[in-house]
Amino acid sequence: HLSDNKLLKLKSSFQFGLEVIYLYKNNFQSIKKNFFSNKNLSSINSLNLQFNQISTIEPKSFEFFENLELLEISSNCLVKIKKEMIFGLNNLKNFNLESNTIILIENNSFQNLKNLITLNLKSNFLTFIGGKIFDGLENLEELNLASNQIRSLKLHN
Repeated sequence: HLSDNKLLKLKSSFQFGLEVIYLYKNNFQSIKKNFFSNKNLSSINSLNLQFNQISTIEPKSFEFFENLELLEISSNCLVKIKKEMIFGLNNLKNFNLESNTIILIENNSFQNLKNLITLNLKSNFLTFIGGKIFDGLENLEELNLASNQIRSLKLHN
């Protein structure tokens, strides 16, 4: 646990075969491609980044988390979800983006998340859901869009 600190950057590498990393309640403002400097992250199956101030995630920042199943990024400051942000998370099953300030999700953002079961987008500022936003979510069982400002919903089959 490195939770409830005042961390701004992460300079440590993980060498211990960890399965869970708790980094919630810190002061992270962005996740850069080299934020997780160690390429030996294949044992991690859960990453918690809740209650930070994350507003940007650089493309391929999570590419070395090949076995990640749970990603918690709720209660941050994300405004836009882009496809490149979540590149490499092919085994992700649960993705929590609740209570950010998301106003836009680009088409095909979740396309490679074929194993995703739960997607939580509750309490954001989404006004439009349409296009190909949810394409590729073949195993999705639960989608939470509650407490947004959705005015238009246009999903295709």
